Amino acid sequence: MHLMLHSYSFKLNYLYAERFDVFRLIDIAAAAGFSGLALSAYAPLYRELSGASPAHLSRLRDRFEREGFVIDLDNAGTEFDTFERVFELAGTLGARHVRTFTRPHGGTGERIDKAARDLDRLVPLAERAGIPIVLENHEDLTGLELAHLLRRVNTPWVQAVYDFGNSMVLQEDPWDALEPILPWVRTCHLKDHVVLEPPHNGKHGPSVIGVEIGTGAVPVMELLARLLDAGVDSACFQSVWGYHPALADRRGGAAWGQGVFAPAAPPYRLPRYCLDSKALAATDAPLLCGLEAEVFLNGLAWLKARTDAAGIRLGRPLDPDAARRVLR
Repeated sequence: MHLMLHSYSFKLNYLYAERFDVFRLIDIAAAAGFSGLALSAYAPLYRELSGASPAHLSRLRDRFEREGFVIDLDNAGTEFDTFERVFELAGTLGARHVRTFTRPHGGTGERIDKAARDLDRLVPLAERAGIPIVLENHEDLTGLELAHLLRRVNTPWVQAVYDFGNSMVLQEDPWDALEPILPWVRTCHLKDHVVLEPPHNGKHGPSVIGVEIGTGAVPVMELLARLLDAGVDSACFQSVWGYHPALADRRGGAAWGQGVFAPAAPPYRLPRYCLDSKALAATDAPLLCGLEAEVFLNGLAWLKARTDAAGIRLGRPLDPDAARRVLR
């Protein structure tokens, strides 16, 4: 299995650490033993690419090729104008997929209708580029809803990326999100979450929060095994400490208080929980960035131990100690 590193794992370092850029991320990924990177490519800043000038992109492509990295790019929404530029970037960087998700547009049915119309226009672009679009369950559609959209579009140029935890914002169990879309899944976002309750979480209602991989409620290894059994040969390590949305709605239908929806017991304190990354950045940005890096390293060590024990063969051996040396 190719295990890739997602740039979101260092989102806070990108925002608040001095001199953190995509080349620093490459250094970390190469030392840690990842097979490649998934990079957000959001206009106009292209922050997680650290720019998009021709000279910069050429330098990036050269570095990816020297490392032998597999690359995916992330887009947002299904609008035609954003995809023209992202496919251009993907071709320049040698990306194999462009990930995206649907944007809010009325009710769920209207959202699916708009996305289907948009994707019909985008398929010729994907086919010309030779780069499939992969739709993510991104706090927007349940597994059944996303499967309905994928069946409606019905093309090999629109597939899926499965996120282990996003469905929890809709009170949908990760298993219920996976099974309907499994025939389309080409890669996945491996992460860990728990749910919190008010008022201790600082919100008016229940929330979902990212935690160190291996310490939360998501059945990470069981989901990974299911994907491997289905022939999925790519996963993306996405450490999401600092992610903390409120529950959007409960249409996923899982039972609150059971399984992954059993709330963690308060108090909700650092370093386990980061309830408000912006507030912490305003008072102690170096602490915030250091904790994000430590959570990443601990989760990587946990995953290495579990994949080794399970006999899961990765494209490259994971090396948390080498990653720690780079992060010093």
